[in-house]
Amino acid sequence: MFSSHIRLSDRAVFAKHLAMMLKSGISLLEALRVLEMETKLPVFRRVLQSICADVENGKKLAEALRVHLKDFDPFFVSVVEVSEESGTLSENLEFLAKQLSKEDALHKKIQGILLYPALILGVAAIMGSFISIFILPKLIDLFDSLDVALPWSTRALLWFAALMKAHGFLIIVSLVVCGMLFRFIVHTRWVEAKWHAVLLSLPIIGTFLSAVSLGRLFRGLGIMMRSGLPLVHALGVEEESLTNRVFQRYARELKEGVSTGTELSTLLERSGFRHVPPLATKMVAVGERTGKLDESFFFLSRFFDEEVDTVAKRFSTLLEPALLFAIAGIVLFIALSIITPIYSLTGSLQR
Repeated sequence: MFSSHIRLSDRAVFAKHLAMMLKSGISLLEALRVLEMETKLPVFRRVLQSICADVENGKKLAEALRVHLKDFDPFFVSVVEVSEESGTLSENLEFLAKQLSKEDALHKKIQGILLYPALILGVAAIMGSFISIFILPKLIDLFDSLDVALPWSTRALLWFAALMKAHGFLIIVSLVVCGMLFRFIVHTRWVEAKWHAVLLSLPIIGTFLSAVSLGRLFRGLGIMMRSGLPLVHALGVEEESLTNRVFQRYARELKEGVSTGTELSTLLERSGFRHVPPLATKMVAVGERTGKLDESFFFLSRFFDEEVDTVAKRFSTLLEPALLFAIAGIVLFIALSIITPIYSLTGSLQR
């Protein structure tokens, strides 16, 4: 929901360094000014300048951060707010920095796993476009000059070559425009909710996205509850922070249920939360019985983070050979389509 200009790693470093300086006895305003001078990111420096000005004018840190919700999401701001009220700002900032660093490390690990398939698809798309526009059209004149019966594969290739020769640039531009239009449509509020529900129902992809959202949800709840935030408030913050519309609805319905006095585990047992596995419900129930709900949340966040890692590796393992076979099949089809009529012509000349 909130598109940040500041990376997750930068927010983690900000929280860590601010916590260290506050623990060493440096005042909040002085610590913020030091961070402003040290940061190398121009966007972050401007944000810190604004925060420093607000704090100097008497605002609390949470109030100053709330002006920049695109850079510091409601989750971050809420932790800071409750920490200022309880006098545990340095401790909670240090803990928040560790959790943000773990989340950033997980994101980078997932990106690394998916990098190779993305590179293969990108190179294949570029090479396919180049061949379609600049090479295949030249085959039309070559095969038109051959007095030989063409196999169906060559005729299909020539049809595609003629199409690309006449309208190749327009076709590629149209595909790009359609992709951009599709992206715009699926990000409208009503369509996005339906789209996210469809994605969550897909095999592998749905499991991956569900684990990502569950890990984010339980990590946020654990951090906020350990910081002293009530569960109802924490669920409200998660409703604003989560990017998946389905899990936003989950957070909203859970918040409404908890506010009426119903236990969280009882709410999760209902059929409306089908993307929350029974393990999560049981762990939440254990946390409620023992009075250690925050620890249950952290256990679940670690569990789903590992699930994300496992699913991402499995997806990459399946996708890489599938892409290689698909590209090899296309190359083989093109090669046979070109070589077969030439071989037929050579054979007829020898006879």
